[in-house]
Amino acid sequence: MASEATTTQVLARARSTLDLAHRWGYAPTLASLAGSLLGGEVPEPDLRVALRLAPDIVVLDGHAALRGHQDLIGPSRERAVRDRIRNGEARALAEAFAADLLRACPFIRCLGLTGSVASGGYDDGDDIDFDLVVRDGTKYICYLEANLLGLRYAIQRRRTRRASRDRLLLLPKVVCVNVIWTESDTDPFVRQDRHLAFELLRAQPLFGAGRFAEILRRNAWIGPIFPQAYRRAFADEIVPRPGALAGLLEGIASRPRWLARVERLARSVARVLYVLVQTSRTDPEAKARAAFLRRVKFPYEVFQD
Repeated sequence: MASEATTTQVLARARSTLDLAHRWGYAPTLASLAGSLLGGEVPEPDLRVALRLAPDIVVLDGHAALRGHQDLIGPSRERAVRDRIRNGEARALAEAFAADLLRACPFIRCLGLTGSVASGGYDDGDDIDFDLVVRDGTKYICYLEANLLGLRYAIQRRRTRRASRDRLLLLPKVVCVNVIWTESDTDPFVRQDRHLAFELLRAQPLFGAGRFAEILRRNAWIGPIFPQAYRRAFADEIVPRPGALAGLLEGIASRPRWLARVERLARSVARVLYVLVQTSRTDPEAKARAAFLRRVKFPYEVFQD
């Protein structure tokens, strides 16, 4: 059994981690909480022992929440059940989208799966979320390509994704580029806090695993927050097969002035799409969620530069 001092430390870290999870809108399973604990993972049995001594933490059906936030347990439990049914289908869709995007865009250095598909709790209607690291000077080209490809996926799945919570022009939102970092953004990050560390902890690189590991090494500040981030091992799951559009963009990239012009044009077009998405939201909960994401992404949210 853990010592009294160790138990006290585990409880303090559990409270801080639960507060972080609640801000993202869910109550984690005990296994997830043990593995994603601020300050490093602990064995799940040790966590269970510690939580029995915490009257301010509610444990129910394998999930934990701070007292006052136990209303998150029911929805999180239901999501976990549906995740076991739907996650494989969502994962296959994520990999198909990633392969298509890498085929069209040669500037992506790392493509990570994040959100509910990566961390569990995927539900019908959820977006499939991605984080991208891209070549400097190509952020908006990559963003525009990803969104146009996402629009194609939405059109193809407009009849099967009726439960989507986010819609544009009556089309379901199937995929979402959560954040795009340029290579210089990551070397190192100017933001160094637990929200960004949590995003990186949850990310699962499908392509650019080596680059992702290098990003972690260049951001040693993550270690004291989530040392377990450095104990994960990844390998590329998708091998890019560049198509004609990627070849054309590579040719443009060989002429810096042309690339800069295309990037400015892509930014203008992408801005129109971005405004359309933001103004199409009418649900107060969706608006509040979007505002929260803009805050925790700052200054890396796509038009915060």
